[in-house]
Amino acid sequence: MKSLIRHVSIPALSGLFLLALTGQALAECPPGYPEGLPCPMEPWESVGMEHLDRISRLERLSDESDAFQYFTETITAAEHGLADFPADIPVLRVVADQDAFFDTASDKIRPEADKMLNIIAASLNLEPPDVTLFVAGHTDSRGTVEDNAELGLRRAQSVATSLIQRGIKQASIYRISFGEAVPLASNDTTAGQAANRRVEFLFSARPAAIVSLLERQKVVLCAEHASDELGDCRIGITFDANRVQVTADGERKLAELEDRRERLKLNPPATEVEVEIERKAIEAEQERIPVVISVEKIEVTITSNPEKGVTERIPVKITANPELEEAE
Repeated sequence: MKSLIRHVSIPALSGLFLLALTGQALAECPPGYPEGLPCPMEPWESVGMEHLDRISRLERLSDESDAFQYFTETITAAEHGLADFPADIPVLRVVADQDAFFDTASDKIRPEADKMLNIIAASLNLEPPDVTLFVAGHTDSRGTVEDNAELGLRRAQSVATSLIQRGIKQASIYRISFGEAVPLASNDTTAGQAANRRVEFLFSARPAAIVSLLERQKVVLCAEHASDELGDCRIGITFDANRVQVTADGERKLAELEDRRERLKLNPPATEVEVEIERKAIEAEQERIPVVISVEKIEVTITSNPEKGVTERIPVKITANPELEEAE
């Protein structure tokens, strides 16, 4: 079978990650624990195995699709700084061509993208309950900085909404836009522009690990039309990631639709036409479930020091006890 993964780059792993990956760091089972069952594991002890399971699962679900490119980077414990997670954390970055998802200047998902979203959704439904997914929208540099940031956000919102409406429960899904600020190639060529128009899915066990990865990106602060009134380069960019979710009523409705879908599989109508009518009815109701944007926000500000040529980071802020706001 053709591999979905075109490239996976895993840098040198620390001892803590290797122990978590192999299970050698596991504590002994508690007294009285049933024999023959795996010992309980702390989240940091299983993070490596869960990451490899994620890659294997996506390969299996892809069914020879090559619409995605996959890359792995490892965030060291020193980088993420989580006291309760004394291990390196892998982040899986899944890159999809935006042209496969959207028409030019549009945020409406193309029907051809349904299969790719089904792959991501099916994998998420098999994830442990602590997984985090960032959906990131990127554009080329045509248009203004503001318009590109808005387009990237609307596209990330569309993809995150579609995943949520597929009944994803255990994953925390955030949407974020980088607009034109993080190009993969030069925008001077048509091929470069096409490479820069993309949707990225970033999976990890903790949001802090994804934020650390985002800090590594080479951010364009001095685009020709991204200067201040004095003509000087901006000294920093702040990107906001907001969580996308449904209300409790929406969760119940999604559960009801999933039951209908299962009944359709187990007891299908007599004809294929009736099956298709019911399937489309379920999909239509699914798409009508409202999605809300939480005020829970993760902020990452990256600034450039023109004298030292270094990048500095403002600490991540996560708002507690989020209130929900209706998505437009």
